[in-house]
Amino acid sequence: MSYTPSNANKDLLPPQALKRLEALKNSHTSSSLLSSSAHLSTKLCGFTPVGEVMGCIVQNIGFSGYAGCGWYGGSYGYGTPNLYTTLYDGNNTGNWGGLNPYLSALHNGYNTALARMEAEAAALGADGVIGVTLKESRFEGGQREYVAMGTAIRSLGGLHTTNPFTTLLSGNDLAKLVSSGWIPKSILFAISLGVKHDDYYTRMISSSLTYNSEMPAHTDLVNAVRNDARLQLARMATRAGAHGVILSDKITTEIHEIEIAEQHRDLVGMANATGNAIVRYDAALEAKNFGSIRKTISLR
Repeated sequence: MSYTPSNANKDLLPPQALKRLEALKNSHTSSSLLSSSAHLSTKLCGFTPVGEVMGCIVQNIGFSGYAGCGWYGGSYGYGTPNLYTTLYDGNNTGNWGGLNPYLSALHNGYNTALARMEAEAAALGADGVIGVTLKESRFEGGQREYVAMGTAIRSLGGLHTTNPFTTLLSGNDLAKLVSSGWIPKSILFAISLGVKHDDYYTRMISSSLTYNSEMPAHTDLVNAVRNDARLQLARMATRAGAHGVILSDKITTEIHEIEIAEQHRDLVGMANATGNAIVRYDAALEAKNFGSIRKTISLR
C-alpha cells in the first residue's frame, strides 16, 4: 500500500474498530466489497480500493414522551374525521414535542454510522467510499443497530480529498458518473414523520367489514411523508452545494399505531429516502474538494 493512513477523526471510532484498522494496516493487504467488474471500473476511473470500512451504533429507541395529536373530539373516538395528515418537522412543541427524542435518535443512528465509516476511510488515507449500504436492524426491547458499510478508494492521481466523499453507487455506476463529468459528494438521507388521528371513521374503514377497500387515512399519510422526504432531500442537496441528487432504488414507508389513552389512537407514518449528492467534475476541481481523476472511457 502506497498511502499514509490518517489519524483524523479516530476519536469517533470504538476500540474494536481501531484494532481492526491497525490489523489491516499491518497486514499490508486491502479488503474490498466490490465485484470483479466494479473493481475494474473503479481502476478505470483513476481510483484503487484500499479497504473495507464500516460504522455502526446500537441505540434504544421508542416513542416515549409522545402525548398524542391533541385532538379529543367526541366520546369513544366519534367526531369529525381528521382529513389531513400533520407533518412533523422536528421543531414542534407541546404534545408534538414528544416526538423530538424519537426523530433525533433516528438521525443520530444514521449520522453516527456514516461518520464512523468516514473516519475509518480517512484513517486509511482514502479519498472516498463507494458501494455504501445502510442497514437498520431491530432487536428485542426497542434496540436498533444502524450500520454503514462500503469500500474505501484512493485516487491514483496527485491530488487528494480533504474529507472522503461517500456514495451508494457501485464501482460500475461511479465509472459512468465520472465519464459523464460528474463526481459523488455525499450520501443524503431524509426521515419524514407524519401523524393522523385514528378516529371512528378510519377505524370503520379498516375493519374486517371493509376488506379489499382503500383506507383513505393511510393513503394520505404515506403520500404525505413520502413527498416530504423527497422535498427534504432537495433541500439537503442545496445546503450541501450539490448540483443534483441520484435517488436510491426506493423510498421506504411504514405506519405505527400508538395508543395514547383509552379510545385515543394515532397513526404515525414514516418515510426514509436516501440519495447521492453529486457535483459537476469541473466545479469539484475548482473547489479543490476532490482528487485528480483520469479521463475514462464511457461505460454507458
